[in-house]
Amino acid sequence: MELFQNANNCTVNLNIESSVSIDDKREILRRHFQFPSIRQIFVLCINHEMCPDERNTIHISPGEIESIISIPKLYAYPLCCYNYVNNETYLQRGPRFFIQPYEIMYNDIKHICEDDKLAYFLFCLILLSKSNEFLRKNTADNYFGLGSKQYNTLLEICNKPGFDSSLTIQLKHKISIFSGIYVQVLNNGSVVRLSNQTTLETIVRILSHQHLDLLIYNLDLELLNSVLTMNINDSKDQKIYIPTQFYESVIDRFIYEILNGEQMHVARSNAFNHQPFVEAFVNSMNNETYGLCFTKNKDNKCLLTMQLKPILHVMS
Repeated sequence: MELFQNANNCTVNLNIESSVSIDDKREILRRHFQFPSIRQIFVLCINHEMCPDERNTIHISPGEIESIISIPKLYAYPLCCYNYVNNETYLQRGPRFFIQPYEIMYNDIKHICEDDKLAYFLFCLILLSKSNEFLRKNTADNYFGLGSKQYNTLLEICNKPGFDSSLTIQLKHKISIFSGIYVQVLNNGSVVRLSNQTTLETIVRILSHQHLDLLIYNLDLELLNSVLTMNINDSKDQKIYIPTQFYESVIDRFIYEILNGEQMHVARSNAFNHQPFVEAFVNSMNNETYGLCFTKNKDNKCLLTMQLKPILHVMS
């Protein structure tokens, strides 16, 4: 982002002919190998020098590099390079990692969540924290910044005890283990985030299979809008399918956000591309209880008029 801080205008060309070239991909991969985030790495095939510490050497042949950069339509290539260099498991896979990186990362993170409930608990805490940022000053004493109901639900999902005085210490240790791979520690250690969008989306997908309501009511609104879909066919594309029986929960969340001044964010949701949901939403909004009114124009698009009345927040 530093690149754009002093720019008045920025043009992004998404034309396939203007995509990253072979030479660009080779240079991006080379730079990631030169400057890994979590350890010293010397790559023999790049600098052609014998490294001083054989244990820190990754032997990758020029042929492997050429195989990687020749893969067409690489998914999030710079992010893949970062994950590849900083994860021993991915390095062992070689060029195969770049063919299906999302699926590989998803499966690896899923296995971690299944085998290590403390790691799963940490990932979910970060995901459900405000702006997806976990503040390390939070402890078990204040439910790690979550509401008591959300916190207890999360404990149940992750098979953790109701109150454990050592949980705070255990989480700090787990953060140090995953730092640079699955989590980022920022602001001199005070803030913890999931390391990248793929990790975040993976935890969303895993949690959605266990407690969809928890996500609908607590996930950051912008993130919720980007991942949910009412079309089951879209769920194959890293989207979270919302069945009809959960429409009421989504509507409740949207009402809550509208009443708190977030109507523009609500209006951007792709849920409104699905006619049955639009109809359910319009019916709910015309209910006098909410003091809101939705009507449709000639193009069948929703128009919101607001006449707020004193009501109780549906998510209090």
